[in-house]
Amino acid sequence: MADTLSYNEQTEGWPSYYSFFPEWMEGMNNRFYSFKGGNLHLHNSNDQRGTFYGATSSAIIQFCANKSPLEAKLFKALSLQSDTTWEAIVATDEVTGTVLTNYYEKKEGMWFSNIRFNSNSVITKNRSFVGIGNTSDTVGGSGTTRTFTFASNVPQSIISIGDTIFYGTTPTQGGVISSIVGNVITATGSTLPAVGTAIGLFVMASKNVTAESYGLLGDYAVVTLVEDGTNASELFSVEFDVMKSYP
Repeated sequence: MADTLSYNEQTEGWPSYYSFFPEWMEGMNNRFYSFKGGNLHLHNSNDQRGTFYGATSSAIIQFCANKSPLEAKLFKALSLQSDTTWEAIVATDEVTGTVLTNYYEKKEGMWFSNIRFNSNSVITKNRSFVGIGNTSDTVGGSGTTRTFTFASNVPQSIISIGDTIFYGTTPTQGGVISSIVGNVITATGSTLPAVGTAIGLFVMASKNVTAESYGLLGDYAVVTLVEDGTNASELFSVEFDVMKSYP
């Protein structure tokens, strides 16, 4: 896919690129013209933003958030001072998260949202694991169901239906919790690995990393903002809620 680079003679730099790819461009009488397919096009002459030669492209802004680059940080939330919401893809050197346009809430004139893990982010990079304990009985169930029994009742203040079960010294995913009754957890999944019958199997749970993100761990973040609309959108500033990560 070809892009058009723009050059600024005053700064002697290349400030941006554009998704249209004309055959020829010309500025004349404060107007910008281009040729495509042998046809003459006048730019900035209609209200359909991001539309060139009948095709619509997204507006994309990409930058690096790199304050205190030698410190490991948790990127927790994103705020936009804008008249519209922009989808945000936040990629640290460890994991990737997303803010969709419908995630935002307007607070004190700014659009605010927590940064959520992508569902395909590496599960071991999040900080939402909770230890449950060692099983006191053999693991029951088969096929798509597993039951884990413990010596005491499962604390439902920290373990919830919808959490994901992991077991073993090398954590193996064992399904999503569908039931908690006293000291027994039932987990289900489309394909679950064999557990064996060992008593004393260490079990822990992980919160849904998309719904309950604790922030994206990383030294820096590459942020990509995307606006798909064809109406005018003004973005004035982007702010992050960031805290130092403590191991």
